[in-house]
Amino acid sequence: MVCWNNDSTTWPKSPRFLDIRKQNQRVIGAARAYFKKCVESHNCSSSLNIHIPTRLINVGIEGDEMIRLFEPGNSQVPIKSAALSYCWGGQVNTFKTTSQNVDVHYAKGFSLSLLPRTIRDAVEVTRDLGILYLWVDTLCIIQGEDETARDDWHSEVNRMHEVYRGAYVTISAASASNADGGLSSCGHCIVPCTGECWYASFYLELPGEDPIETRGWTLQEHVLSSRLLAFTNHGVQWRCNQMARETSRMELMDLRPNITSNWIALVENYCLRALSVESDKLPAIAALAHEHAKITGDKYLAGLWDSNILQHLLWYCRTGESRRPGSYRAPTWSWASVDARVKSKRVDQCASLEEVWHFFLKWAGVTELLAEVIKCEVQLENPEYPFSKVVSGTLTISGLVYGPIQTVKSTDPDGNAVLASTSAGNVGKLYYDPTWSIQNCRPTSYIVISSAYLEHASAIAIRPIDDSNDVSIRVGLIIAYYSESENMIQDGEVRTIKIV
Repeated sequence: MVCWNNDSTTWPKSPRFLDIRKQNQRVIGAARAYFKKCVESHNCSSSLNIHIPTRLINVGIEGDEMIRLFEPGNSQVPIKSAALSYCWGGQVNTFKTTSQNVDVHYAKGFSLSLLPRTIRDAVEVTRDLGILYLWVDTLCIIQGEDETARDDWHSEVNRMHEVYRGAYVTISAASASNADGGLSSCGHCIVPCTGECWYASFYLELPGEDPIETRGWTLQEHVLSSRLLAFTNHGVQWRCNQMARETSRMELMDLRPNITSNWIALVENYCLRALSVESDKLPAIAALAHEHAKITGDKYLAGLWDSNILQHLLWYCRTGESRRPGSYRAPTWSWASVDARVKSKRVDQCASLEEVWHFFLKWAGVTELLAEVIKCEVQLENPEYPFSKVVSGTLTISGLVYGPIQTVKSTDPDGNAVLASTSAGNVGKLYYDPTWSIQNCRPTSYIVISSAYLEHASAIAIRPIDDSNDVSIRVGLIIAYYSESENMIQDGEVRTIKIV
């Protein structure tokens, strides 16, 4: 840690926000030094590619009041550019690029004074770092509700992985709750981040205290960035891929052996964050999905992955408010169909159960997956964008179906779980999905997905959408422990179920 206040061994006695550039040039100088060291001695730029953003802002040089949009075209030479990650919030200043002014923004440019403070500050920091170009969503993506704007939004959102993965550095306005908050920080310190603070908290653990960590879109912006300069509530922080590796945490999306667990952790983190537009649930994590697919070659299915879909089905809504969106967003078997604090029941799936003795499995407590996915089909809003919005999805699954669930004995203190039972006895805790309760719905069954010897079993609770029983929706997840597991798997019937 390098501190820059008068007493270099302590933090300021009382927290106060400081304009980093104007009131503490030494902090920017330290940031510039970390950036220079990384560029010259690390291989963090190896992830930069030639997929240049459609538009960039030419920030000019210090003292320039006018800046303008720049179109790189089909350049095959990487262009060094910074990217801004920030919270829109309830923007007071709504200056943006639209289909009406985009040509003017290219030809004549626009004044810095028209921009909200966070973007103005980002322009200055970009200049300070010696970078000529900056990417900001409100200026580099055409905004609006007309057809031109909608087409451009879809196209650019599905290239977001290229923007942040390819940025020379990402500047994060972490402490600002809206676009007028600026690049400010509580304290004078610049902290080179270690794997135990920034890196871990952003990627695999719960969101932290900064406003930016409460927003859905910003998760992928931070995860994908090779270099991150963040203005946080606890000081100005620097993180790069090399630093992460040196602290025993390789770059997240390179953790191939644990990619499934990492995806689940990312989803849990993501579902704690808010989105201003509820239909953005899948688009706002599409860049991470794209990276996952590039590494694994796996098929993306409305927020889940084909090769581990049984594992990924075992999500449930945690405490707190939960709801379904006003319009269709995803099939009920996907976590993207709810707005809730989602948690997943992890299982330890052996790569090839057939090759391991049953006795060893029982002795070791390894989980068996008891159901089989026959088919999973997802219809995309636009087939050109496989990681974005979906219009329908059907999961056909075969396994032991039990039920109906007859009674609930008590309400769980968490507020979103009940103790469910059948004629065999208690079958476990049912974490029910939003807009559903067992008292006022059709008879509910469940299909067992996994069973761990000596530990637990997990099942998806389902109910038919009509009297034909041909098609069902998911209504929750049942988790059974110890003796309840025995009750859960008694007298089941092998059936093939369609869940939408």
